[in-house]
Amino acid sequence: MRIYVHTLENHDYSTMQNKLSFDEKERAAKFLNQGDAHAYIVKEAVKRRSLEIITGVPAENFIFKKGEFGKPKIAEKINFNTSRAKGAIVVGISSEAIGVDIAYLDPAIQLKDYAEVALTSFERATIDNPKQLIIHWALKESFLKFIGKGLHIEPSEIGFEIVNESTIKFISEHQDLAKNQCNYCLIELEGKWIISICFKENCTKLDLNFLNKQPGIQLMQRLKYQSV
Repeated sequence: MRIYVHTLENHDYSTMQNKLSFDEKERAAKFLNQGDAHAYIVKEAVKRRSLEIITGVPAENFIFKKGEFGKPKIAEKINFNTSRAKGAIVVGISSEAIGVDIAYLDPAIQLKDYAEVALTSFERATIDNPKQLIIHWALKESFLKFIGKGLHIEPSEIGFEIVNESTIKFISEHQDLAKNQCNYCLIELEGKWIISICFKENCTKLDLNFLNKQPGIQLMQRLKYQSV
């Protein structure tokens, strides 16, 4: 399992755009805001570059297909997932199912503004600061990407209890979701971002790579899945 991180700084957007497909270039041209266009170009280019490193296939040659809920794929034995937050992009690649999310640790975020839509009743009773909210949101996103359904399930319908440094409990009334046995890893970068990785139990090696610089890293927790 490999994780590629790219922080958004100065880029040669024309060079990165050359890695995109014709359809992706057309989509980039339709953005009204140049900043949005640049963010899209970088995200797609980083995804393609990460897969190029793994497979040896030129970045611009990949053809992506979408699953039932829109999750892209390229081959049966290569699973990948991408996420973008303010200032950074993460790409996860594995031979098994994988879900990744990166969340910006926004100092201005207000717990009360998101609690009702993002948290379960249990989480609302136990989470008391914005950083915990962001960590739980990243966990939810990575799990929903892992199962391939994204936000087709409301984040408030699934929850987590971080019991200690090695145990997490998945909490949901959806009995079918509790059957998805997986592990989690949380990584904090430079005090700015939280990365949550949701992956199959039999993936034991995590290879963390940085495509443009080596930021300050803190491996927060490797959390073992336990359903309740």
